[in-house]
Formats: sequence, C-alpha cells, structure tokens
Amino acid sequence: MTKQEQKQENEQVELATKIKEEELEKLKKFDVDVRSLIQGSGKLTLERVTTNLRLDSLNSQLDAIEDTYKTLLQDRETYVKDLIAKYGSGISINPDDGSIIR
Repeated sequence: MTKQEQKQENEQVELATKIKEEELEKLKKFDVDVRSLIQGSGKLTLERVTTNLRLDSLNSQLDAIEDTYKTLLQDRETYVKDLIAKYGSGISINPDDGSIIR
C-alpha cells in the first residue's frame, strides 16, 4: 500500500461514524463467547457446590460408621476379657455351638 492509499484509508477511518459489519459481528461473537463461558462456569460452580454438599454428607455418614465400628471393637474386647475372667485364659470358643476348648 502506498503512502497516498494509506493516507486515504486513515482519513476514511477518521470520518467513519459506524464500524464495518464484519467488525461488529466479531465484537458480538466475543460477547456471545464470554457469556457462554460465564454460563458454563456458573453451572460448574453449582455442580461443585452440590457435589461438596453430598461429599460432606457421605463423610458424616462414614464418620458415624467408623465411630460405631470402634465402639463395637471396644465392646467385643471388653466382652472377651469378661469371658476369659470367667472361664480362664487360653481357651477357644467354638462360634457355632459355644463349646469351650481348653
């Protein structure tokens, strides 16, 4: 492009009162793309919140099960100690019929 052509183009740009249609379309596409990203981000954020709430609930349930398991093991240990005190150490108990094996 010659200097004269460049000068004419610059003068046309300075005098323009409206951008070209393809320039406007490109601006609109940017806006649509940004809105789409914002919408997708919002959807994912809500899914993450919902997932975190579900995970919190599962963790609470798991904590309760773990606590119950620990209590059960302690109760079993106490019961076994009581049986040993009653029947003597070194015994085995048949779990099917309760017979004591010395």
